[in-house]
Amino acid sequence: GRPCPPTSAAGGAEAIDFIDPDLGQPAVWKANLAFDTELPWWGVVASAEGVWTQVKEALFYQELNIGDSTRVGQDGRQLYWNPAGYDRSSWNQNGVGTGVDARTLRDRDFTNVILTRGTDEGESQQYTFSLNKPFNDSDWYWQVAYTFTHATEVSALTSSTSGSQLGNNAVFQANEEVASRSNYEIRDRFSAALTWQHAFFGDNNTSVSMFYEGRSGRPFSYTFDNDANGDGRFNDLLYIPSGPGDVSFGSAAEEEAFWAYVEGDEYLRSHKGQIAGRNAARNEWVNQFDIRISQELPGFFNNKAEIWLDILNVGNLINKDWGRIEEVGFPAMKGIVEYGGLDADGKYVYRFNNPDSANIYDDKGVSRWAAQIGFRYKF
Repeated sequence: GRPCPPTSAAGGAEAIDFIDPDLGQPAVWKANLAFDTELPWWGVVASAEGVWTQVKEALFYQELNIGDSTRVGQDGRQLYWNPAGYDRSSWNQNGVGTGVDARTLRDRDFTNVILTRGTDEGESQQYTFSLNKPFNDSDWYWQVAYTFTHATEVSALTSSTSGSQLGNNAVFQANEEVASRSNYEIRDRFSAALTWQHAFFGDNNTSVSMFYEGRSGRPFSYTFDNDANGDGRFNDLLYIPSGPGDVSFGSAAEEEAFWAYVEGDEYLRSHKGQIAGRNAARNEWVNQFDIRISQELPGFFNNKAEIWLDILNVGNLINKDWGRIEEVGFPAMKGIVEYGGLDADGKYVYRFNNPDSANIYDDKGVSRWAAQIGFRYKF
């Protein structure tokens, strides 16, 4: 059977982590099929490859000390608040409650009791099509490719502790075991490479290469900006109202601003009356170029050395607005409204104070250009 926590705690409330005794090593089933052929024109090689994976055993996390639900929200969401959590007068405009108690029916002898479990949910399919022209008797090499990826997972495993693993996963129902689009899925990716190579002295090659990558933005989830279901986690997928009057607001001005925002967002506008999908929205498309210049040098005993210069994201070197990656920050959740209790009709109360613009950030580690020099001796 499943492990159960002790029935009492001697020195105050305890936090406990469990591992399901049936949990095995993470594993996937994987298959691939590839095909290459030389086309009858200029020695160009065409390639196609498919890679398929199916999860055999992966990890996900559940909170055992959540207690029974105390109410069901208008969207079918299980809620775990005490009475104050449903009273709109308990919440301020920033989604901070007074006297509210999450997981109110939990066992008070414990704080978090988290179970690490196994799941066989999740899969991926990846298809790549490419053309390339080898050097052969020419000084030129080029390649173009397109990759399509579809990948799902139950938990993105973004962190190092069980509490973070649980809280960094956007969900509709607490503790759900649902495979959704992976945090790491790059749906569409185009790439191209061009290299010119020539030996100016002896057989020591001078080469200049450029690499291009254009890809879909990483996926993210639209969520509440606070704890909406009372499970103690800020990871609740947003209910997108069907129209004005479907939910209540703190003020008419907030309601007007909210609907202006929804109408200006393609995903929200097209999914009214639905729960936002986990990782169903995407950040902006990304384009980047890299350059490498390298030179072979004669070494000792017929060996060779090589020195090279890499310029990464060279577009940003030319123009500071090129090659930037602006995306929803970790853990890929964009809070839109704060939960603010229920109204007299049992409808959610939304507090809208403009989505957190700080949650959209410029990933400076890969947005800015960089240069590096390398050297190696080959023998």
